Amino acid sequence: ILGAALILCFATFASTAFIRRQQGGLFVPVDNNDETDTRTNSAVRGDSSYEAEWKQKKWNNNKWKLKEAAAEPPALERPNVLFLMCDDLNDYIETMGGHPQAITPNIRRLMETSVSFTQAHSNIPLCKPSRSSFLSGLYPHTSKYVKTDDLPRPEEFEGLEHQRTMVEHFNENGYLTMGTGKIYHGYKQSYWQRVGHKSDYGPFVYNRTEAPDGPNDENVENLAHPIVPRPFRHHGPVRGSFGPLEKLEDGLGWRSGDLHQGFRELKVHTETNRDMTTDEQSASWAIEQLQDLDSQSEEDDQPFFLGVGLVRPHGPMIVSQKYFDMYPLDTLQLPHSLLDNDVNDTMRQTLSRPGVGQLMYHDLINSFNGYKKAALRRYIQAYLASITAADELLGQILDALDQTRFKENTIVVFTSDHGYHLGQKDYLAKNLLWQTTTRVPLVVRVPGMTTGEAAVDDSASESSPTPRTSDQLVTLVDLFPTLIDLCGLSKDTAKNEKGKPLDGHSLRPFLTASKSDDATWEGPDFALSAMSYKHDPSDQIGIGFSTRYETWRYIRYANGKEELYDTINDPYEWTNLAIAGNTTTARGQDVDTLLEGFRDDLFRFVQKAEQSNARHM
Repeated sequence: ILGAALILCFATFASTAFIRRQQGGLFVPVDNNDETDTRTNSAVRGDSSYEAEWKQKKWNNNKWKLKEAAAEPPALERPNVLFLMCDDLNDYIETMGGHPQAITPNIRRLMETSVSFTQAHSNIPLCKPSRSSFLSGLYPHTSKYVKTDDLPRPEEFEGLEHQRTMVEHFNENGYLTMGTGKIYHGYKQSYWQRVGHKSDYGPFVYNRTEAPDGPNDENVENLAHPIVPRPFRHHGPVRGSFGPLEKLEDGLGWRSGDLHQGFRELKVHTETNRDMTTDEQSASWAIEQLQDLDSQSEEDDQPFFLGVGLVRPHGPMIVSQKYFDMYPLDTLQLPHSLLDNDVNDTMRQTLSRPGVGQLMYHDLINSFNGYKKAALRRYIQAYLASITAADELLGQILDALDQTRFKENTIVVFTSDHGYHLGQKDYLAKNLLWQTTTRVPLVVRVPGMTTGEAAVDDSASESSPTPRTSDQLVTLVDLFPTLIDLCGLSKDTAKNEKGKPLDGHSLRPFLTASKSDDATWEGPDFALSAMSYKHDPSDQIGIGFSTRYETWRYIRYANGKEELYDTINDPYEWTNLAIAGNTTTARGQDVDTLLEGFRDDLFRFVQKAEQSNARHM
């Protein structure tokens, strides 16, 4: 009887426990008959309906199957991933040189135990197409998803519907996926097993006296911050709004949300006595998830992917007054990249739709009576304040991670979807092909690989560590294959035979090498960025592209107009060498010959994707 009881107990234990197996550097739990997830606390998991919906999919949280082993073993045994993002963040952060007064101590602190890629670029500098690109692992010209109005949901687009996105792939490989804020843009929230707070662009000002049904009255319009003058405020509550989050008078109030998910009132009594913004809620939720997981038994550990997408510094640039106070207007410098009349030799304005960015720029200046420097200081102050506010939230999340047992087994990634122009070339905008909009921060920390004695820079002191950097030209499309490599996931991300292989390349060589020169890179020798614009069927490649080389930037628009910049002698890209009369030679080389070579590179690269697409049809 005793023997039978022992056998029964063992069988019960085996059916409910995870069997961790190492095979070629990859282990996954096998069958578990219990379909109930008892490991999560419903109080911190977010909207439980998403988690319940997930359990109806073809596999359950506790039913994992053995996956094909990766070609190389992962650096860590099934590492967790903390994926952090900001929106519209350019290089105005410490160490990147975009603005000399930027205050981002927490991002810098992360850099000190990471590798920071100083020439990382967005593949398409506009929110939804950029996120659709790096989350699918495909270049925009591969998927053909280049316009924000192609479809409301990118996964329904013909070029993306056969691809498994990054979070879906982590699901399929046995990870607990948790997300809050703006990681995806327009995708289904149910991709996450735990969902925190949906993204919205608030806080917004609204007229409480015109809202008899309260802040959720959809008949009341959102307004720009009352301190923003006309005509700039006419650009609306997102683009045309910036200023401190403070108590309002004259019947005005704050709310957050949108017409789809509804609005909530955001009460502001004082700077320290107010409701949380959506970014603050997302950070708080992420911290709760880390603490909840840390409180569980180690025997119940499941590798996790936690995505946190902060909206700031995306407009409206509204944060607490204390962040504005950190950038006094009387001492605030304008960025070195600003140059009067810099737009004159560029070709962006030759397109049939010049974009709203130029209109915003001129309206901003007109709103301050033509005083350009004063206008730009106001706008840049709000942008920098929003960045520092986001940096503080990032620091809180990183602190929470460091206080858990997951610190030494969690990969941390920090980046942005694209950069942003703040007056350069007379634009306040994104979706441009110059350095300020294509360049993004990209920081990757891998415990034991970018941290520890092996990663210490010999020239750094203990009191002031020098962040490790790589100047290799990379793009956001390289993130997906990098995480697959580091986490030992299956490389097959296609949903079916119509799916395409990933376009990017793993960044592992630059994470393990002490210098970029010691790494072997299999990717292209340029960073490719596309413009979100209507396709021109009469053009050979249909849309505009930029190729950023080590010492050159080449731009070609769909109307055939070109730009060329010598990034060694002209780092701010002030002189378009492709304009007749500017020069005929650059660093001793014939400009026409250079243009022909860069043009051929671009055509071959894009048309190679066209040929690959034809094979997968």
